[in-house]
Amino acid sequence: MTRIERGRRAHLSLVPALVEAQDEVTSEAPRPAPTLLRPRRPEPVTYTLRVGLEGVEPEIWRRVTVPSDIMLDALHPVLQTVMGWTDSHLHSFISASEKYSPDSLRFDMRPRFDAVEDAGGQGEGEQGDYEDTARLDEVLAEVGDLLFYEYDFGDSWEHVIALEEVGALAGPSPVCVDGAQRCPPEDCGGAYGYARLLKALADPTEPERRELRAWAGSGLDPQRFSVEDVNAELRRQATLRASYPAPWTRAAGLLRLIPESAAPLLYALLPGAQFQDESAHGMTAEELASATANLRWLLRHPGEDGAALTQAGYLRPADVALAREELGWAGHSRRAGAREVDCQELLDVRAAAADLGLTRTSKGRLLRTKRGDALLADPAALLAHIVAQLPLGAEDIEQDSGLLMLLAIACGTPEQRRSGVVAEAMTALGWRTDGQPIDPRRTPAMAGPTLQVLRAVGAFGPRSVRPRPPADVPVGPRWGRELARMALLRPGPAGE
Repeated sequence: MTRIERGRRAHLSLVPALVEAQDEVTSEAPRPAPTLLRPRRPEPVTYTLRVGLEGVEPEIWRRVTVPSDIMLDALHPVLQTVMGWTDSHLHSFISASEKYSPDSLRFDMRPRFDAVEDAGGQGEGEQGDYEDTARLDEVLAEVGDLLFYEYDFGDSWEHVIALEEVGALAGPSPVCVDGAQRCPPEDCGGAYGYARLLKALADPTEPERRELRAWAGSGLDPQRFSVEDVNAELRRQATLRASYPAPWTRAAGLLRLIPESAAPLLYALLPGAQFQDESAHGMTAEELASATANLRWLLRHPGEDGAALTQAGYLRPADVALAREELGWAGHSRRAGAREVDCQELLDVRAAAADLGLTRTSKGRLLRTKRGDALLADPAALLAHIVAQLPLGAEDIEQDSGLLMLLAIACGTPEQRRSGVVAEAMTALGWRTDGQPIDPRRTPAMAGPTLQVLRAVGAFGPRSVRPRPPADVPVGPRWGRELARMALLRPGPAGE
């Protein structure tokens, strides 16, 4: 028996300035209201920060400029990049006058799953909140103020961030100004383990030297650090961020849970969604009519008294023939029989209408629901209802895979590549099949309820297109991608 489950996640990366999933928190007691936040600056300025890694000699440090109004969850990937970490573990910030001060204020990641790795909770005397609620200038206000950043609660890499300078806001930001030493390899056992590793690698008589060198890689050079390389990566990330959706959207909430390093296929496609291009959004009246035509036909067909069904619960052959003719399905299906089971398009529409709460069956008849009655003559409202319901599915796995499938579609991902993109991202979210990464062949079934609605409305074009298009060519009308984008750009729970 195949088991698909969410595994214990090693990381929960937050994409810059993305907030969502605020209702997806564990059932912990409410946190006390923070009392140590400073007033936000009325106008943003440039902060020069010095970031030092504790417990390592010679010291590993960086100097970086950032805008003062950056949120802490957006500062996190900057720190990961300038230090050289791979964003593979949990992290937290602590604002305090000194390390382990009783007046400390802790900012944790917003959890995604109940099974998330223990973040250590609030320490004695610590108040706290989530990192996406605090701006940098609320925890660093004056030169000399300190902020503590811990990464990987197993190895416990502790960083001290000091505000060195406050200046006028000018030029691109963030920028790495200076630094020294390469950061340690991930999972090497913390500062003590890293010291032992360097000692073993430098000792030709060490019995495990060969094995350790193979694990660490031949390119491990503790002194290697390049400001130019770091800034090139920061610029690349800034370009990618320009394609991110607005922070209050469902798409943003999804992306904040998936590190770029864990889902490179998805992030490579992200600019194709054109989230920031307002001219690419919206449907024409003709597209709106096309996007709702199939469901509107089914809503009109039953009439006030409903449509009689066969004993098996299907539409009668005459109704199937009418649907084929009026919806342009003649010749599309491989099976051209008169029964509904021979018309997959109609089966999809029937199932989608029921899932969307538009129709129901009673006493052998297909009936409109009250919602179906209200939306029958209003294509725009019907489309809004469809968008509001996506993704469909009662289970978490259906919701997660449905959202990812919508994102892949919005990005213009061809059908033959969508499953691989979704499987990679599902694995990054912590899902596993029998303990292994998600098999791409399983993703269409996982996202089945969402895909069924998209097929029902014709978002992918006719079901049987021959010959099949090349693997790198998106299939379906433009409005199919727009429908997916509209569902993704809905406000997430935090913005509703």
